[in-house]
Amino acid sequence: MSKFLSDLISAEENISSIKINGLTSDSRDVLPGFIFAALPGKKNNGKSFIYDAIRKGAVAVIAETGTQINDSDTVLITSDNPRSKYAKIASKFYKEKPNWLGAVTGTNGKTSVANFTFQLWKTMSLNGAAIGTLGINSINYKSDLELTTPEPVTLHKELSEIYSRGLDYAVIEASSHGLDQSRLDGIKFDAAAFTNLSHDHLDYHSTFEEYKKAKIRLFKDLVNKNGVAILNRDSKEFYEFQDAAKQNKLSIMSYGRSNQSDVSILSIKTKNIGQEILLKINGKKEKILFPLFGDFQVYNAICALCLVIVSGARIESALDSLGHLTGVKGRLELVVELPNRSKIFIDYAHSPEALEKTLLSLKNHTKGNLNLVFGCGGDRDEAKRFTMGKIAYKYAQKVYITDDNPRNENPERIRKAILSGCNNAQEIGDRRQAISIAVSELSPGDILLIAGKGHETDQIYNNDVKPFDDRDEVKRAVIFRREK
Repeated sequence: MSKFLSDLISAEENISSIKINGLTSDSRDVLPGFIFAALPGKKNNGKSFIYDAIRKGAVAVIAETGTQINDSDTVLITSDNPRSKYAKIASKFYKEKPNWLGAVTGTNGKTSVANFTFQLWKTMSLNGAAIGTLGINSINYKSDLELTTPEPVTLHKELSEIYSRGLDYAVIEASSHGLDQSRLDGIKFDAAAFTNLSHDHLDYHSTFEEYKKAKIRLFKDLVNKNGVAILNRDSKEFYEFQDAAKQNKLSIMSYGRSNQSDVSILSIKTKNIGQEILLKINGKKEKILFPLFGDFQVYNAICALCLVIVSGARIESALDSLGHLTGVKGRLELVVELPNRSKIFIDYAHSPEALEKTLLSLKNHTKGNLNLVFGCGGDRDEAKRFTMGKIAYKYAQKVYITDDNPRNENPERIRKAILSGCNNAQEIGDRRQAISIAVSELSPGDILLIAGKGHETDQIYNNDVKPFDDRDEVKRAVIFRREK
């Protein structure tokens, strides 16, 4: 695939004959005819690699305003925001996209909303795809991704691939990192959804306000005029997101328990096989048997319902499809139920609000004790560790503090920070051992939640990445329990 540079940028000089064969922000991947994006980073600045890229055949360079290069044969494209410029050029290079594009942002729920949206489309025989933490999921194409919101070339290349496979719809998880780093620039979404906002990623964003600002940017800058903003009316940030959406002349569709919501959740009743939901939509009450656990999963499903409706699906068909949803990998996933009726769940909850919501949801289904295995990741927001310890102390009867992904931090230091908020917990650094002991100590009717890693299949200590799947460890522990 190749395009002329004049198809990708507007410039005064004559560039109509310069053929572009690809683009990248990694100088190691440059091939002849490539555009190299010299992007500023926290550790390295891409400007240091410009001449490496030129030697490898780069014919154009994207860089910060003020950058100069001593090479008359290479076109220099400067911008105050080179990341945004890079994303917009990538969008033009991989021009084909599905006919309808949606996005979902928020601290928690993005992956579930995206996957529920895909499932609803699938149930209604609509060809769609979900793009995010779990990679790309669709009826005829799957692909792994390194980031929740892929870097621009990967994202636009995958959108083009989705289009070529006849998929008409796509929903993308918009992370705060992805929004702050302009990875989604070059896309104009037809709709965007907001789930919730709470303490997270303050290791990256300097303040909570900066974190919120990154999320709000989706609605201010990246949705088509006359598009739709789908907002959680129960969130205390609802009005800020609503104001941003209105400034961009977006229509508002809200959901939540409030009677003012366009889709109002009137009641949620716990059932043995899930939950019974009573909704009000378009003035009509609708009762749905929802086959998953957790109030927050109801919110995620209703958010997905709204996305599907604004994508053009019939409301009646979309409502019927809610009863056919299946759980998303690592999201309040029931791994096994033991003969004594105790249950073991795993969940990706790694922020204070997510952990609290998950524990509260499971408490409604618990006939015995609610037990918890969890840790916190290293090289990440330290302030949440004590808070998550307090939440564990408040809601769980037995708590096992263990390692998550310590990365480059001292694992014991991380565990001690959590224990400072939960002094009744057992400290078991080895996650495999913690899971085994927690499973062995389950009594009839107990629920065990193993939180923090969810879908992940490895564990990171320093630069050592080892295979580790909570799901597999649970099954191993259950077999060991039976053999005792």
